[in-house]
Order: sequence, then C-alpha cells, then structure tokens
Amino acid sequence: MAVAGYRGGEPHLDRRLASLLGVEIAELGQVYDMSRAVRELARQACARIAQSGSPARREAGVSEDAPQGLLVTHLGATPSQMGALIARALRAHHLHDGIDFSEQVVIVRSSSMVAETSRYLARGGVSVAGGSRAFDFATQPTTRLLLDLVTTPMGQSDTEAAARRELAERLLPSPLVCADALAVHRLLRRLNAARAQAAEEAGDEAPLIPLTAADIVSDPQTWRPALNRLSRRAASVPRPPPCSRAPSRPRYACGSWG
Repeated sequence: MAVAGYRGGEPHLDRRLASLLGVEIAELGQVYDMSRAVRELARQACARIAQSGSPARREAGVSEDAPQGLLVTHLGATPSQMGALIARALRAHHLHDGIDFSEQVVIVRSSSMVAETSRYLARGGVSVAGGSRAFDFATQPTTRLLLDLVTTPMGQSDTEAAARRELAERLLPSPLVCADALAVHRLLRRLNAARAQAAEEAGDEAPLIPLTAADIVSDPQTWRPALNRLSRRAASVPRPPPCSRAPSRPRYACGSWG
C-alpha cells in the first residue's frame, strides 16, 4: 500500500516546452485507461480552474472499452476517523475483490499529510509500503542545482550574469563538486593578496574588487597564473639530500635452528 502526496503542476509548462522546441501541441483525443466516473469528476474539477490555450484536453471523453469504475464518498469528522474509513475500504478491496494492497494507492491533498495518513492506515490493519514523503526535485539541494544548471541563462545582460555568478557560488560546495570551503577561502585570500601586491608594485591606486568563488568558476585565469608561479617556485627550490644512516637492525629474530 503506497501513500503519496500531490504537490501540483507548473502552469503552462507544456506550452513553454512546445515553444522552446518549436513544435505544435496535438490533442490525443479519448481516454482509454480511466473509468468514466473518474474522468467525469476530473473534468468537473478542471472546469473550475482558469486556463489559457486550447480546452480540448479537458473535454476529452472516455472510450467505450474503458474500465468500469465507481466513486464512493466518505465523510469523516476528524482525520483519524477518515483514516479508519479509508483503511476499511482498502481492506474490503483486498479481502472481497482480490485486489492486493500493493495494487492500491492513497493520494492525499499535500505531502505533509503522508506520514499522518500512513499511521492511520497501519493502525487500521493495512500494510503500508513506501510511506515517505513524495520526492520533490525542486526542493532537494542537489537536484535543484541540476535543474538550475540545465536552465542556466546564457545571455549577456547584467541580470543573467548575476544569476550565473550565484549559481557558480552554489556549485562549488555542492555534492556535485565537493570543494573544500576552507581551501577555497585560503585560495581566495592568497589570490586577493597577490593581486593587491601586483597593483601596488605597478603603482595602481584604484581599489580592486575582491575575487569571489564565482570568479574561480567563471574565469580560470584568476587562479591559473598564480598556480603556475607557485609550481615553478616549488620546482626551483632545491631539495635537501636524504639522510644517510645505517639501516636499523631488527630487535627480534625468528627462525628455525637445525
């Protein structure tokens, strides 16, 4: 028995996707995998929601060979009472109609009700599996960052450039890169100190804007020359000769004596 929450859809996602891909939206017509009762209820609910675009999909009917269905309304005074009514209906489907619990699902109004509903069903003798909250890609840090990377604005405006810089600062410490925050801070401190020293030697009195983590990601030239100089400096420093000493003898010796 699975319990899931419905988070809601993103408005006009189909139209924006069609506009981005440059394709036309075609209506598929009749519905084949939904009963007439459920389809009529969905049609009535959608009719009360404002929309833009073609309403043909809302008026789609049900094919003649669609499965038969039945809608039953339960009224409960409290959430626990409603949970008991739903559990009784699920047990009846399982015992009398031969529908296994794994083939039934309960959809609640919001994902915050998933855990509570799962407790009521388990209390009513229903085997509950997958009682976790519905996964929302937009609210998880890693998947949210992936979505933002896919939709990164590539324009040249100040707003789009600021969005890319903000995304770069989020990318470094994320699980996708796993950059050490302390190492990044030390690198920025050294780079800013080196830039300030170079500007002082050149006699430039204009104040420099400190580098940030976004500069490290967007412009590798901010750190690559300094890294090359440090590499050359490390290569030019002579290494001390290895200490010459007699190898230490083992304290204990094991063997077989003949």
